[in-house]
Amino acid sequence: MTAFDELLALVERLAALVPHLPRLAVLDAVEAEWLRLGASAQSTLAPFVGPAALWRLRAGAEPC
Repeated sequence: MTAFDELLALVERLAALVPHLPRLAVLDAVEAEWLRLGASAQSTLAPFVGPAALWRLRAGAEPC
């Protein structure tokens, strides 16, 4: 599984938890948290992207 496949799978999992939001909003939140956490630089932070993005979506925060 490539990194892109993992990203799409994460977006799909999160979209299932917040079905009232468009997938683009979910993707934006995932991308914002990926950048904020610096997950591309430190792969150990990658597992925190999903929970942080979900929190952002549920809180209604706009992506950076």
